[in-house]
Amino acid sequence: MKEYSDGFSRTAITLVVIAVVISSGILVVSLMQPNGNTTTTTTTTTTATNNGAGYGSAAVDYIESRRDDVVFYWSSNNTLVNEDLSSYYQATEPSAFVDGVFINQTESGADISVLFSPYHENIVGEGSIDSDTYETMNGALLDEGIGLMEDASTHPSSFPSTWPIELYIYIFFDDNTFFYLGHTSSDGYVFIRNGTWDGFTSGGDPSITGFVGDGHWLIEGGHLQTGISSLYSVITNNVDYPEA
Repeated sequence: MKEYSDGFSRTAITLVVIAVVISSGILVVSLMQPNGNTTTTTTTTTTATNNGAGYGSAAVDYIESRRDDVVFYWSSNNTLVNEDLSSYYQATEPSAFVDGVFINQTESGADISVLFSPYHENIVGEGSIDSDTYETMNGALLDEGIGLMEDASTHPSSFPSTWPIELYIYIFFDDNTFFYLGHTSSDGYVFIRNGTWDGFTSGGDPSITGFVGDGHWLIEGGHLQTGISSLYSVITNNVDYPEA
């Protein structure tokens, strides 16, 4: 795990999530509501919903209802962060390796911290974006991303089922709940789930305490690519490799 002098230690939270299919082909799923309760719904795993009318759209509505509760985004252990961003920063520092990206929502937009290896050297690139840029990035990932995806009629038994993972991103809320999505392009799926966390571990990373429901499988269908590109551009356009 990487320890940083700013008091917030970020580490990859690589979660292996098992999607459980209940008898008769019914997948029971729950969306956590702002009051901490859950709403349980069902859908068959053999019929895909219309584009934009399934669980991806419901997830976007849920996140939009929580927009004022967002504390930070966290992303690590994926191609965008560890390969694409690393390659970009290697033009400045040939040995650069990006371990993770931390995006902290602010009143005026967001602050971005790009965290580099090695752990003990506290190499952090920092930048800020305005609210318009932040909203555009969110829109590309959510409204124009998972919000347009169909529910998967068939899917693997666990996530990730293939490698590499193109994107892992977590959204942590101020009431100790979180939402995350993961995408693997080799099989074309996006997996989304929410859960709970309780402060930070002794190392400083969010302490995951549980999950809500069994998660949702979506068909990526090319809808996430603009969001991934937007996230890459926002980071590289606003965060430089830190000066020595």
